[in-house]
Formats: sequence, C-alpha cells, structure tokens
Amino acid sequence: ENEKTPTEVLDKLSNDKEESIKIFVILNSNTSTDTLIKLSNDEREQIRAEVAKNHRIPFDILKKLAKDKDNWVRRAVAKDTRTPLDMLKEFTGDENRWVRINVINNPNTPLDLITSKLANDEDMWVREAVAKYPKIPISILEKLSNDKEWNVITAVTENKNTPPHILEKLSQDEENPYAILYITKNPSLPM
Repeated sequence: ENEKTPTEVLDKLSNDKEESIKIFVILNSNTSTDTLIKLSNDEREQIRAEVAKNHRIPFDILKKLAKDKDNWVRRAVAKDTRTPLDMLKEFTGDENRWVRINVINNPNTPLDLITSKLANDEDMWVREAVAKYPKIPISILEKLSNDKEWNVITAVTENKNTPPHILEKLSQDEENPYAILYITKNPSLPM
C-alpha cells in the first residue's frame, strides 16, 4: 500500500479488470468512500468481500453486503466487529456454515447467542467451532462431549477449559483416537 497514491489515481484503478488491482485499491487508506461504495457493487464476490472487510465503508453498505447472495461476502460481514447484534442474530440462521462459524469467531458476539443458537446447530463443523470457543460454559462442553461426531468431541478435548471429569470420561472412548491424542495435550488433565 502506497499511502501517497492520490485518490483520483485509486479511483481510476478501481475500474481495472484485474482483481488484484481492485483489492489493492480497497486496501489503500487513500481510497475514497465513493470508490469503496462503487466497488461494493462489483460483479465479483471476492471484491465485494474485500469491501465488506474495509472498516471505512458506511454502515448502510455493510448492511447491504450482509444480504449479499454470495457466502464469502456474508462471511466477511459476520466476522466484522462493527456488525450489530441484530445482524449477528440473523446470521445464526444463515444457510452457509462458514457464515455461522464466523459469528462464533466475531469477538462481539454475545455468549448467550452462541450457546442458545449455535451450540445446537445441525452442522457438525459449527458445533466444533462452539466446542473450541474459549469462553464456552462447562455445561455446553458437557453436552458436546456426548456429540455423535468425532470432530466435535475432539474439539471438546482441545478446549483448555474442559474440566478433568469430562476429559477422563472421553479418555475411555476407544472409537475416537484423535480425542485421546488431544486429551494428552490438554493442561486440564490431572497427571
């Protein structure tokens, strides 16, 4: 990024056909808000996703991008720390698992939204992300330790907040060698 690139040059570059040039424009701090707004309508989802990650876009553009048809764009909005609670709540029902996972990874997502909506998700990868979440309550870790999917159980064993009694129970699971491997690395396991 060249901070000395004039706004007018960046505006011209935003019309380039090359995706990497447009991304350069989006990342440049001299790019005007008008140019970012224009790029939020680009036909390529990667360009719209990069615009969604830019903290200088107006809030109404962030709201528009939250409704984008492409999941890469919605993922970027779900992970953005400026995304308000009502949008995060809406994203918990998104059809794309990675959008829901990015809600979990957004540091502004309230814990109760994760525990009430996403800990019971039908997708195992979303439940895995919940199990890895560092602030997840022990009651949810207990519930997820009984999950039918090996990756969710393994994630429970990886969570440093999983209490010893859950780890000890999971150490008896001979059908999941990954869980046993991660249990041995968990500092909560008593020696």
